[in-house]
Amino acid sequence: MASAAVKGLAGTRQRQQVAAPGWAPRHRRCRCRLAAQAGLLDLLRGAGSTEIATDAEGEELKAWLIERGLPPPKLAAAATPGSGRGLVAAQPIGKGESLLSIPQQLVLTPAAALEQSCLRPLLEEQPLPAWSVLALWLAEQRAAGSAGGWWPYVRLLPERTGCVLEWSEEEVEWLCGSQLHSDALEIRAAAEASWAEMQAVLAAAKAQGRAPAHGAFGRAQLQWAFAVLLSRLVRLAGLGDQEALLPWADLLNHDCAAASFLDWSATEAAVVLRAERRYRAGEQLLISYGQKTSGELLLSYGFCPDLGSNPHDGCRLLLELAPGDAARNWKAAALRQHGLAASQLFPLRMAAAPFELVHYTAFSAAVVGSRQEAEQLARRLFEEGDIPPALQTAALEAVVAACKAALAAYPRSFDGDRAELDRLQDQASAAAASGGAGDGSADAGQQRRRHALQAVVYERQVLSRTVFVLQQELKDVQRLARRQG
Repeated sequence: MASAAVKGLAGTRQRQQVAAPGWAPRHRRCRCRLAAQAGLLDLLRGAGSTEIATDAEGEELKAWLIERGLPPPKLAAAATPGSGRGLVAAQPIGKGESLLSIPQQLVLTPAAALEQSCLRPLLEEQPLPAWSVLALWLAEQRAAGSAGGWWPYVRLLPERTGCVLEWSEEEVEWLCGSQLHSDALEIRAAAEASWAEMQAVLAAAKAQGRAPAHGAFGRAQLQWAFAVLLSRLVRLAGLGDQEALLPWADLLNHDCAAASFLDWSATEAAVVLRAERRYRAGEQLLISYGQKTSGELLLSYGFCPDLGSNPHDGCRLLLELAPGDAARNWKAAALRQHGLAASQLFPLRMAAAPFELVHYTAFSAAVVGSRQEAEQLARRLFEEGDIPPALQTAALEAVVAACKAALAAYPRSFDGDRAELDRLQDQASAAAASGGAGDGSADAGQQRRRHALQAVVYERQVLSRTVFVLQQELKDVQRLARRQG
């Protein structure tokens, strides 16, 4: 796969890493609500217990992994209300205790997948990116069924993940106007590129009789593998940013507020998870998949957190240097010195803006006569945080104009989308109140429509709020300029 394709697919999911905070304004339940239901005192003390509805297949996988070197964890696989299968505390757990430790031999890295692949000789001659190697291994193991070496794990992988690779073209178009639409197209194009780049290896495998006879490497089988990777692959910062599948640990569900994450420990030679607080027996353990917006979670995992429950929610605004600026090359070079690009996406949140947003547009609007001038201005803006008074009005106006242009790009009316979202939310609430299974039994297309609407409606609210706030600031700047003039 070309590097852009790898970035588009594999770079989408980083479960265990927490990104740098932006603005401040399938987990289906926030931890704060768990605290309220369980009783705050019990949570603080780690006292009490909840009956555990253990999941048989998940526990069988745990036992199978223990036989192969997994230290017995303090977690149990269970059916968790509203979340499907998850992991819960099998006993009271204290803050800082080790919850699980997955030794290296059970971490499914691309190297481990290559070692076990029937295509290994061909892949050593015609190397493919890590993403493709893992996808081929997954497809091979799934087709082998109970005869495969990793069947206890593979049989637990979902038939459908809900990620954007499983959406119809019509469903992708629901995101038109949003940066999410571009992201969705990039992810799907990367999967197509992965499929295309495999063809030479698969043709050679067929010619040499290396391909399994049970059709392991068909298009549908590989598409399933890509979807599983998009929704389950973990990037391990402590292992050189390497990506891997983590059997059993990938049953952990997401919480927008969780502080726990999975990562590689060099001292333990294992992927580890420690408790960030006390847990009662039977309480579900939740981790962070990263500080992602609801739309980003939807594309990768097929779910959106409840409205208002995701502190990282928002949208991204595209800003760029003017193509006709004679100093564009100087400015682009100066931006690179500060980790920025000539075309840059900035996260917007409901309550605040990232530091560089207005500084970036001030830099773009400035007239500079040399590379040295561009570098000096960049240092003043991005290191000292100081916007020259002469650039403040132009900078604020540029951000407002960019937000208004982003709002105008959505093809449907805000009021129409909001009315449809309210109707779908009312239907989902009524189904849950009547004793239905809620999202689990709802029509997948209707649920996806609701989540897509939730994402784009909130994005427009964030953009509108940003316009309002910056327009007020613009008035203050202009008023001050008139007084000083």
